[in-house]
Amino acid sequence: MAIESLIQELIAELKANTAALSGAKTTTKSSSKTDEGDDEGKKTTSTKGKGKATPKHDAEAVKAVAIKLMDAIDKPTAKKLIKKHGADALADLKPEVYDAFVAEAEKMISEQEGGGEGDDDDNL
Repeated sequence: MAIESLIQELIAELKANTAALSGAKTTTKSSSKTDEGDDEGKKTTSTKGKGKATPKHDAEAVKAVAIKLMDAIDKPTAKKLIKKHGADALADLKPEVYDAFVAEAEKMISEQEGGGEGDDDDNL
């Protein structure tokens, strides 16, 4: 029994650390678990998010689209996009730019995939 409770404590600490690294998304969820915490969690969210919208995409989505971009085009293009959004490395991107990064990367990927086919048809 003691080991199980220690494991649960470690899991909770890992989740808190993950939340701190990836943004406030998970933190607000954990603060609203108790009955009393519901109102407090909402107040915290609205105060914290004042002036800033919560991104639709998380760090995992950003990583996934960056990998797709490297596969579809190349690594230097992905690095340029990361720098354009204010970071030297993917892990350094701020959550505020996640949505813009994903949108631009997806646009570049679709242009690469769709753009080449249309040019070939014109040359026939």
